[in-house]
Amino acid sequence: MFDEETRIINRQRLIGSTYKPFGKVVNPDFESERSVKSSSLIGLYPISINRENEFELWNPGYNKISYRKAFRHSVPQLISAVRDGRLVTTSSSGKLYLHHLSVDVSGCNTDIDTSFCDYPMVEFKESKDEIISIKPDLLPRSTDGEQAPIAEIALHPSRPLVTFCTQQPVVCGVINYNSGEQWLTGSSTALFYGRDKILVDHGVYHLDDGGFTRFEQFSSYSPGAALSENHHLLFNYQPNYDGNYMDKEIVLRNSDDGSIIDTIVRQTYPIIDIDVPDENTLVYISGDRAGGQAFLLDLENLDIQKLPIDGSITEVESNGEFLLLRSRNYLTVVPVSNPKDAIQLDFSISDFVLLADYLVYARDHSIFQLSLHNGTSKELYNFDSRVHEIEVFDNTGEQLVARLNRGVFALPHLDKRLELPYAGGVSKAMAFDPQSNSFFISGLYGYSAAFNPLIEVIQRFSTLGVPIMEMSPRWGETGSMAVATNGELWSATNDGGVIIRDIESGLVKEEYSAHNASITNIHQLDKNTMVTAASDGTLKMWRLDIPAGKTRNSEQGILYDTFISEDIGKRNPKLLSTVVTDKEGEFIISSPDGYYWSTPKAIHQASFLNGDELFDFLRYDYWLNRPDIILDRLGKGSDESLSLWRKMVQFRQSRQTGLGDRMPTGRASPSLTVEGPDEIFIHGRLDLHYNLDLLEDNRGSLHVKINEVPIYGSGGLTVTGAPGTLGLDLVPGINKIKLYVQTAGGNQSDTHYLTYNAPVSTENPNLYLLTIGVSDYADDSLDLNYASKDARDIAALLGDSDYYNHVYTKSLLDTDVTSDAVIEARKFLQAGKPIDHAIVFFAGHGFLDDENNYYFGTTDIDPANPAEKGLGYEEINNLLDGIPALSKLLMLDTCHSGEVTQAAASIKLAEGVSARGIKLKNKPRIGADLNLSFDLLQKAFVDLRASTGATVISAAGGQEFALETSEIKNGVFTASVIKALRKGAADSNNDGRVSTAELRKYTYDEVSRLTQGHQKPTTRSYNLDFDFTVY
Repeated sequence: MFDEETRIINRQRLIGSTYKPFGKVVNPDFESERSVKSSSLIGLYPISINRENEFELWNPGYNKISYRKAFRHSVPQLISAVRDGRLVTTSSSGKLYLHHLSVDVSGCNTDIDTSFCDYPMVEFKESKDEIISIKPDLLPRSTDGEQAPIAEIALHPSRPLVTFCTQQPVVCGVINYNSGEQWLTGSSTALFYGRDKILVDHGVYHLDDGGFTRFEQFSSYSPGAALSENHHLLFNYQPNYDGNYMDKEIVLRNSDDGSIIDTIVRQTYPIIDIDVPDENTLVYISGDRAGGQAFLLDLENLDIQKLPIDGSITEVESNGEFLLLRSRNYLTVVPVSNPKDAIQLDFSISDFVLLADYLVYARDHSIFQLSLHNGTSKELYNFDSRVHEIEVFDNTGEQLVARLNRGVFALPHLDKRLELPYAGGVSKAMAFDPQSNSFFISGLYGYSAAFNPLIEVIQRFSTLGVPIMEMSPRWGETGSMAVATNGELWSATNDGGVIIRDIESGLVKEEYSAHNASITNIHQLDKNTMVTAASDGTLKMWRLDIPAGKTRNSEQGILYDTFISEDIGKRNPKLLSTVVTDKEGEFIISSPDGYYWSTPKAIHQASFLNGDELFDFLRYDYWLNRPDIILDRLGKGSDESLSLWRKMVQFRQSRQTGLGDRMPTGRASPSLTVEGPDEIFIHGRLDLHYNLDLLEDNRGSLHVKINEVPIYGSGGLTVTGAPGTLGLDLVPGINKIKLYVQTAGGNQSDTHYLTYNAPVSTENPNLYLLTIGVSDYADDSLDLNYASKDARDIAALLGDSDYYNHVYTKSLLDTDVTSDAVIEARKFLQAGKPIDHAIVFFAGHGFLDDENNYYFGTTDIDPANPAEKGLGYEEINNLLDGIPALSKLLMLDTCHSGEVTQAAASIKLAEGVSARGIKLKNKPRIGADLNLSFDLLQKAFVDLRASTGATVISAAGGQEFALETSEIKNGVFTASVIKALRKGAADSNNDGRVSTAELRKYTYDEVSRLTQGHQKPTTRSYNLDFDFTVY
């Protein structure tokens, strides 16, 4: 509830040593010397014990403390209260005291569970005597031999029972303060569950009969847990290490049987280091202090690459020609043009500087110079102390300053030492400014009589070691520094703030909060932009040419205030963009005014908030997902690339009809309310009751998705303004349900989000498999060798799978493949149940018409007019739209363009591989210069068109061709699918099964390998919420 050190509650922020409510004056009640020792709740009102041994009742609704009273008869450490007015405290020696608390809000015509009252009537009666002491033999001994202190207590809502848990080593117990009975639970958590149960890690104690129900599924969890009784949910947490970051994961369990429902893990890691190889590129490391994964962010093309480097990287630096990567045990210098010629130093170093021709590094007591071109190394300097940090002044590394032990800073080329009161705790305390030939040292305390010795000072020195000036000080420790080419010194604070000083005057020009966590590094990107990285996993880019708001400028030693008005959104005008990246390299880059660009997976993982309300990003993605605007704001991208992105936006928007040029803000929207059961564990059908208001329209569509699969098809369920009930069949496991209503005019309501869990079924699903392949065309010039064989082979492979209870197969081959026959096959897929799977496979030719519309080549297709008899993509999509089976996969082993360019015909392919459809020649398509492919579109945008919820894997990109190989007598894509499934090659987690995500990744890698990168499978759509087993 409270941060025990800072006493922060909702809508409070720190100002000096007091806490100021937003928009209010400083409240003396929020004094930091009264930091919280323990807290609890009674109704909506927080209560606490502060370090002055006072009882407090907080009133968040009115930003004040409504009651405070000192304890006179005991020194309490922990507190717990319940609704009936009982309040228990414990002392450090384990004594329990029972007090009484009364909070009367009847004068405000409310109750303490509903709303806040400005002046509640509070009465606190302190007990003089202890009621019981915890038995010493119940409390374990810590490593120092002392009794482990009590860490938490909880009072039963109605019974004379108190649970307690100790600090390390953790034990939990129960006390009956009426009978005096005490016992240990044998767990690291103990929670009261209803009136008659105590929930522990491994089961449930029954208070009425003294029985115990043991959970079948059990593991030991870290101390601390939470319980939602209405939803029958138990929340535990435990350590999680995924190779790059040690963290905690939250485990969601069924409180009735202890079974694990889901785990919640961190998606973003701290950015621990950044570097700027050039003004369009950022290299950063995502991980923890022990190291992490290196990524390269291309701002010109809005692309990101995970660098294929083994080991945990802690630092990165580049000079354009060489990339330097440092871990705890080694340092590697990689030539960008020839990574195989990397230079590796297999020993630990304390600091380094990468120059154009040399690497200068510190090891133990020495500084060395390593030639980047011939790999030779020589010692430059040796000291009588360990070298912690270096800053180089010239292009050879021979002129430098080194930070040694005990505040000694050496300039060895001048045989000079500076003995300074250095007490900084950061690894980088120095920064060099080549323009003024000066350097800066932070972390100096008591350096100048002009400043409080408790305030850190940053001192500027000339490269001769002569002090120039003390920069204007600020409270707090400097985390990192960077010199900008416009004459500014940027420094970071540990709480996410940025301080900008004028180098010549030393005065503070600006200071503002930049991140919600500590800033780990600052770099200049280009002449107009600075970049900050933070431990909250964000990168932010700031303008150098305008101030942030209130600024302090100097003129003849006098400070003047300059004001720039914040806009209505209170945005910092210096901020250009924010980048949030996850641990896999998926990222979102956004501008302060709401425009963004994102990979589909990243935006799917993100939460969009309007105040405290979650809303569906898809409602506004059409207007706000604008990579062209992001690039333009950043000043990145060539005219050609900006033109391509704009055309991509236009092409993408042209595929979505019925939306205007402007977002539908400021107009009334239809409304939808949904009610369902509180308990999230559903056996059988789920009934949801809804009410809606369609405004002036009397008809609309209700859209319901389970795990992103539309239950009533992409068109939704036709509704009027009348209320109704939905009966939904759930799939085993987690069911994420989204509901919204849309009017006939396209006006959409807010989206409702619900989550329910259905028991895991002991019955395996059935598979409904439809395979379609055409090798024999009416136009003999189109004939293929292996397309119909592909369809037969896929049917045989999946038909033999032991995963399915039964496999129902329907195949259409060669001359049987007409548009009418394929459309009629939808009836076959209608026979399944929600638990079942449906897979549809196509092999043959693919065509794009003049407007980039895709058509599958039926046996009687006319290449000059594919729309006449070909099968359009929407018709293919409709095969899976609204069918009962929720697990749906569509595979297309076809060309997307139906044409082979001269460049394609001259490509050298792997032995035994030839181009599928290479005989086909078509007239150039209108708009072919856009170079648009479904690969690029699916990577750049979420597809806003109505989705069936199926994963759709295509053999080749929109401008590519599919290939087939004579060696294995299959299309390359089909051969890769067969290998992925039959041989288990795609089973990356070694669980004996292949999922859709594993199949997607494997086919992309394998087809790219076989064709030397000339054919790359794409995912026209994929369901990020529903990764199911294929084989």
